[in-house]
Amino acid sequence: MASKLAKLEQDTITNSLEIVHHKVRLLMEVWKMFFDEICYLDYLTSLPSSIEQFLGEIYCLTMNFCVRKTQRIRELQTKMFELRRVLSVGSDDPDDDWERGHMSLDRKLTQLQQRINTLTQQLNERKLLMEEYTREEIQLLSELGEAAPPHEPLCANPDTGVLPDAQKMAQFADYLSRLRAEKVKRIVTRDKLQSEIRKKAQLLDWVPRKDRHRQLINEQTLIPSLSNLNELQHLDFVLSGLLERKQQQEQQQQQQQTHQNAKPLPAKKGKKQQQHQQQEGQKIEQNKEENPLPADGKERDQAQQKQQPPLPSATATNHATASNSGTPSPPPPPPSPASEVDLSAAGTSTTTPGGTTAPSTASATAATGLFEQTIETYMRVEAVLGRPADRDKIIEEIFSRFRASINVWWERCLILPNERQQCKVLYTDQLDEDAFVAHIEQQKLLQSYYHENEAIFRLIYQWADQWNRAVQLQREQTAAEELAVVNERLAAIRKQLESKCREFEQRCQVKFTMYGMPVMQVLQRCQAKGEKLKLPDSCKVKQAPAPPRTATTKAAASAARQQLSPETAVELSTMLKDLLSEQQQQKPVCIP
Repeated sequence: MASKLAKLEQDTITNSLEIVHHKVRLLMEVWKMFFDEICYLDYLTSLPSSIEQFLGEIYCLTMNFCVRKTQRIRELQTKMFELRRVLSVGSDDPDDDWERGHMSLDRKLTQLQQRINTLTQQLNERKLLMEEYTREEIQLLSELGEAAPPHEPLCANPDTGVLPDAQKMAQFADYLSRLRAEKVKRIVTRDKLQSEIRKKAQLLDWVPRKDRHRQLINEQTLIPSLSNLNELQHLDFVLSGLLERKQQQEQQQQQQQTHQNAKPLPAKKGKKQQQHQQQEGQKIEQNKEENPLPADGKERDQAQQKQQPPLPSATATNHATASNSGTPSPPPPPPSPASEVDLSAAGTSTTTPGGTTAPSTASATAATGLFEQTIETYMRVEAVLGRPADRDKIIEEIFSRFRASINVWWERCLILPNERQQCKVLYTDQLDEDAFVAHIEQQKLLQSYYHENEAIFRLIYQWADQWNRAVQLQREQTAAEELAVVNERLAAIRKQLESKCREFEQRCQVKFTMYGMPVMQVLQRCQAKGEKLKLPDSCKVKQAPAPPRTATTKAAASAARQQLSPETAVELSTMLKDLLSEQQQQKPVCIP
């Protein structure tokens, strides 16, 4: 190979010399023929320097090209070294053949560019992977309730721009897999604790009164943080203790009852008295076989329920459930402050293990047959009007009226629409007696919340009326005296409202809110922006005139009230009044 190359080089030189010799001979003949002797001699003497200059220019162009290629190679080398530094890649790479042996500049440049393209692609892929890992880490930590990452970040020194190497990326991927496993483990623990707590609460007839307890027990998307899990475990421990205590009390009562029934009769009593007691004992044994509780105990419990007035809050449900169960339960807590009333679910409902709510035993027992009685009353009205009584349409009418009434109370309580969506009662397709009772309890709960804080609500309504008037007067700029009077009223109402809100906060340990924000903060924002405070029309309570009632209607209503609780009778009476008034406007009739 070397000999061939040497021969080729020698042939090139020989051919070049022959060409130069031939061309020089030709030029000499031309110059001698067409030019005088002086010019001929001048051209002849300057020809070697011209040939040398021509070849020198070719050499300079070639060297300049080589210099440019060499500079480009050095630039690419610097870029490649920087990429290696950022990627933490070693310099002894076997792919760097361009650094070993003799290689042309073009080939060096091509291989170096390919290597840089590969490193750039690796850099982009690693950056994307880092962003994905960081995003997933933030999401997992947020779902686990962790405040800050418990390790160093992926890029420990972002100022230097050095990215983590492949080993560190693999370690971080393993860390993320452990986080995912921890998340699954905590979610399973959370669901298990919530299910057990709901079961124990149902056995204890316990309805959570605090918002925090309801959130811990019922919220399916509760963040499984360590603090939340600890609270769930503590609540489960407390309920387990109460349930164990209740079971012990039931066992003690059963033992005492068995011991009392097994006492021997005195020997001094007469034969007639012994026979009479034996007969009574046989009757008691028969009653025990038929009923789990003595008949006298049931009658006594029913008498106590009739004598006890119904309570508007969730405490009434606890009392009624305790009396029906026949077993002593722990004393109920004090009346619930308005801040603890859960307006997203019925107050007297209990939570099932599946996460749904069901009416409590006392409310369902008190309203047994109420749904059918209401349907029959509506059907009688339709029959009197001479229209066909469609049961399905009547049921839809009853529930639509209930839901309209509940929505009015939502508005009066100044609660946001998105918070109302948490109330599953209004969005169920189940139109039966259980849903009917749930609607009644929901309306009772809203009414109880409103009436417990009616003074605060009325002050808010008054302040809104006066403030809207003040804003209108400020825009008109005509009645300065009236504006001053309105401002004095606003100051007085605000002072009373602050006092009531302080009392509420001291009693409930939370601020009174409207539309999800503290009341005073809402008022300050309205004053700062100078805008009106718009309240629903239902906040202005208007007493509707009662329709005329016949003797037959009064007798039927009084008979129904004797079978229903007072509050339920009043609610149904109001609904029927509205229905009768609407029907009488169309066609006046007399209900037989």
